Amino acid sequence: MDVMYGMQGGRQPGGPHIIVKALNTGPLPNRIGIVIVRKSWWQRRIHPTEAFSFIYPDYAHVATTQASTRLEVGDTGIFVFPYNNDCFLKDDFVRIGVTDGYGRTHWAPRTQLHEARREYRKQFIDGQNIN
Repeated sequence: MDVMYGMQGGRQPGGPHIIVKALNTGPLPNRIGIVIVRKSWWQRRIHPTEAFSFIYPDYAHVATTQASTRLEVGDTGIFVFPYNNDCFLKDDFVRIGVTDGYGRTHWAPRTQLHEARREYRKQFIDGQNIN
């Protein structure tokens, strides 16, 4: 997971966007699923109906891989999300992951989500870009 700008020849730079990547490390081809965020253990105990959320990527973006796309071993699926004042980083989720065709969720390292949230707070909550 990362916050990135997009560059394409002949166009203005786009972004920033939140990018979530999923690499198929094998041993077989697999289908890429959806992106899920999860709250902390304590929050899941208190509010079990709000424990997990599906976040909908920007499928209109050219870099976004469509859900249920078959990934060969070594291929990467990419999900692009808007990076603005209303993005999912404003909520208190502690994990982000991608599901696969076998129903498993592959979680990103927690530090990546914490770093992205730290940057989000610097830009939007600390008063620099509040709309």
